[in-house]
Amino acid sequence: MNTPEQKRYLGGPENAEKVDDRHARYLTYHLPGGSEMLRIAADGMVVGSIGYWETTHDGAQAYETGWEILAAAHGRGIGSQAAQMLVDRLRLVARHPVLYAYPSPDNAGSNGICRKLGFELLGVGDFEYPKGVVSTHNIWRLDLR
Repeated sequence: MNTPEQKRYLGGPENAEKVDDRHARYLTYHLPGGSEMLRIAADGMVVGSIGYWETTHDGAQAYETGWEILAAAHGRGIGSQAAQMLVDRLRLVARHPVLYAYPSPDNAGSNGICRKLGFELLGVGDFEYPKGVVSTHNIWRLDLR
């Protein structure tokens, strides 16, 4: 998951220290209604990850979601299915009414997932992700109620 191809919309590959730090944080992301990181499996293999976490957007508490699917698994609907399952799961435990996603405008697959799941495209904005890398992202919003 940490190759130039996989990270082309996420600021490029991370060094080993950042990967270890991210992994340690993900191990704590199992608080339903607060944050979770989940593996995505297909054909008996892990092909990605998806999660949600609490955030603040325009001064209001909300959730953010993000996912990664190995390039070899693209185009099979795996990401859409995983995202729908995550939304269904989150709706059962959500403490906040809104879920945001921020894919790069060039990331056709992730923008397609947002569109398919009924997210509303609000516009674009500049965001820092990963830390130290500022780039333009679409702002998608989904009402969880």
